[in-house]
Amino acid sequence: FRTWLPPERVESIPNAVEIEGARDSGSGLPSPPFLLSVGRLTAEKGHADLVRAWAASPRLRDWSLVIAGAGPERAKLESLAEAEGVEARFRLPGRVRDPWPLYRAADLFVLPSRREGFPNALLEAMAAGACCVATDTGSGAREIIRDGENGKLVAGPRALREAIEALAASPERRALLGGRAREVAERYRPESIYPRWEALLARRARGGSRAHRLAAR
Repeated sequence: FRTWLPPERVESIPNAVEIEGARDSGSGLPSPPFLLSVGRLTAEKGHADLVRAWAASPRLRDWSLVIAGAGPERAKLESLAEAEGVEARFRLPGRVRDPWPLYRAADLFVLPSRREGFPNALLEAMAAGACCVATDTGSGAREIIRDGENGKLVAGPRALREAIEALAASPERRALLGGRAREVAERYRPESIYPRWEALLARRARGGSRAHRLAAR
């Protein structure tokens, strides 16, 4: 809608994150240290870029990589890991019903997307206290991460690798950014987000503007 409606007539409401019901236990978690990414296995999610960056780094030789999710790129990612000689440290567990144990156990969460809307996985990982690195696609991650304060935003595969390597070498920095990342649980708590939807729908029920009717859809 932003491309053809005046900005003052568009209301943007982010998703909420709720962690109270998340279970803390998990079975079959990888041994640390490991990188984690969560998302549908499609080209725009940039997982191939992440595999290449991780596999090519001597500094990450002792790190495993877990990418949770399902999608058409699975076979390609498996083949890429084999070609890079890192298949023994690479895991594709598929769609994970409860990702919270993975978020909490990960030493570093990475969102390597080439295009992104509002990334729920990043929001959840930060709420769980994971240190996070995300590619800056111009929206989504930029709304959640304050670069250098509660996470790291990067531009492109080379910068992604450099950020991962730097954080992998600094447990103290990871702990600092992960601790600060938890504030998103307050910023995006349901009690803050849902009333905005209720207000928007109330305006629609009262016959609000055409722009609000379109945005509500």
